Amino acid sequence: MIENGVHDEVCKINHITLFSLETFEENAIEEIKKYVEEIAQNQNSVSISFNSVGTFMSDINAVFLNPTMTSSLMTLQQKVGGVLSKYDHKIFYTTDKWTPHSTIAINLTDEEFIKAFEVLKKSIELPINAIANQIIITQYDVMPGKIIAEYGLKNQ
Repeated sequence: MIENGVHDEVCKINHITLFSLETFEENAIEEIKKYVEEIAQNQNSVSISFNSVGTFMSDINAVFLNPTMTSSLMTLQQKVGGVLSKYDHKIFYTTDKWTPHSTIAINLTDEEFIKAFEVLKKSIELPINAIANQIIITQYDVMPGKIIAEYGLKNQ
C-alpha cells in the first residue's frame, strides 16, 4: 500500500494502448518494430483531451482516464491495428471493440478500487489536455512495463 491507500501496481509509462499482441517471438517483434516505425514516420502528433474517469470492473479492477474519441485518435488506432492484426492479439483491441484509455491503476482490490475514486475526486482536475507525440512498443507481462522501442511522431 502507498500513502493514499491504493497500491502501486500501476502502469508507470503513461500511454493509451492502441493494440495488444500476445507474441514474444523475436522475429515477430523485429517485424512489428518495422511496421510501427513506418506508421510513426508518416503520422502527425495527436491532440488528446481526457474528460472523464472510467473503469473496467472485472477481475483486473482498473481505473483509467478516458480520452474524447476524435477522428485522429481513431485513425491512428486503425493504422496500428490494421498492420498488426495478422499477429495473435487481444480481441478487445480490434477497432470495433477498442475502448481508448490511459490506465491509472490496475489489479485493485475492491477496497482499493473505491479508494481510488475518492482520491481522484479530491485531486484530479478535468479536462486534461495532452499531445500524443510518440508510439511506444511496450511489454506488460510484468509491471510496471518494459519499453521495447520508441518512435516519435511528426509535429503538426
